[in-house]
Amino acid sequence: MAFYTSALTAQGFKEVPGSTVGSIKSKDFLRGDNETVNISVVETAGKSTFTIGANVAAGSIK
Repeated sequence: MAFYTSALTAQGFKEVPGSTVGSIKSKDFLRGDNETVNISVVETAGKSTFTIGANVAAGSIK
């Protein structure tokens, strides 16, 4: 989560308060009024699965 937080804040995203949804690690980021990113991490049997969802303007990510 720290890697993605660093990478997204470097792109101008700001962290939204909160870091879990139930027992799942989940972090939301916002840039401007309508660009969003969500990172979720599910840990099962010692393995982590990352899911990244984003709604960003075309060409805005470097």
